[in-house]
Amino acid sequence: HPAGTAGGQAVPAHWKSVDLLASREPLDAAADCDLIGQIRRKVLPLFAIRSLEFHAACARGQVVIASTRLKTQVLAPDPSTAAAASASR
Repeated sequence: HPAGTAGGQAVPAHWKSVDLLASREPLDAAADCDLIGQIRRKVLPLFAIRSLEFHAACARGQVVIASTRLKTQVLAPDPSTAAAASASR
């Protein structure tokens, strides 16, 4: 939960860069156009994000090279905080 919401506790956090297609070949990334669009619509709203770079120009039955991109920064707990939470379980 973001700070200030009911039931939430503030924890140290940092912005982490995420590029879902960084390690993919351009042809493979273009083929995942619909999937990247679904991630943008259904998964990203579950996280605190900033600096979104999204582009998915899907063409039915065609792969459009360099048409799919999803980069953002996600608010993530600091590693020491995540390790402490795991240890207390």
